[in-house]
Amino acid sequence: MKRYGAALVIVLVGSFLAGVYATPSLVKLPDFKKVSSTEQRQQYFIDFMLPKIEAANLQLLVTRQRIEHLANQYNQHHHLDRADKEWLQEMAQQYQVAPFKFNTKTLNDAELLNRVDIIPPSLVLAQAINESAWGTSRFATQANNIFGQWCFTAGCGLVPYRRPAGAVYEVQKFPDVLASVDAYMYNLNTNDVFQPFRDLRAQMRANGQPMTGIALAQGLLNYSQRKQDYVDSIDAGISNYNLAQYDNLNR
Repeated sequence: MKRYGAALVIVLVGSFLAGVYATPSLVKLPDFKKVSSTEQRQQYFIDFMLPKIEAANLQLLVTRQRIEHLANQYNQHHHLDRADKEWLQEMAQQYQVAPFKFNTKTLNDAELLNRVDIIPPSLVLAQAINESAWGTSRFATQANNIFGQWCFTAGCGLVPYRRPAGAVYEVQKFPDVLASVDAYMYNLNTNDVFQPFRDLRAQMRANGQPMTGIALAQGLLNYSQRKQDYVDSIDAGISNYNLAQYDNLNR
C-alpha cells in the first residue's frame, strides 16, 4: 500500500470501504451454482471475494499505520493528545492485549502490531474455497459463512446436520459476506491458538520477507482437526488455482 499522510489514507480507505459496502452485488452472495462452466464459476467466486479481502486488509493496514505513527510520536515527544491515547486503548482492548502505559519513556506497540496486520489474499481465498465449496455450501448460502466459523450461543447460527450428540456449537450466521471476512480475519488476529501464525507473520515482516499465503499457511495447524492435512490442502489450493498472484494486493 502506498504511504500517504495519515489523514488522507483514512479518507481514501473510508471512501473505498463505503463503495464496497454500498454495492449490493459485492455484499450479497450470488448463486454460483447457476454458472454452468466450472472455470467461470471459480473465477466468478474469486472476483466476488477479492474486493472484500482487499477492503478488510486495507482497514487493517490503516489501523496498523496509525498505531505505528502514534507510538513514534510518543517515543519522540513523550506526549499524545487525550483522543489519541483513548484510541490506542480502544485498539488494545479490541485486539485483547494489555493496556498501554503512558508513564514510560517509550510506548511498546509490538504486542498490538503482532495482531493488527493483514492476511495474504491467497490464503484467504484458499480457505474460503476449502470451507465454502466455492461459495455453494449450505453454510455459505444460508448463513453467509464463508470460513466455517463456529459460535456457541443457541440460535447464533445453523446447526450442522452431523453435529455430535451433546455438542452445542453452531455455524455462525452473518448479515453479509463482508462481515464473515471481517470476523475470519479478527479470529486469526486474536485467537490464542493462532499465535504461531501471528509470530510467523511478524518474523516475516521483521526480516523484510514477502508475506505469502504458502508461508503463512504453516501457522494454521489449529484451524482444523485435520491439522497438517488441512494445511497441505490449503497449500494445494493456492498452487492449483494460482492464487499467489493476488498477494500483491495488500502489503
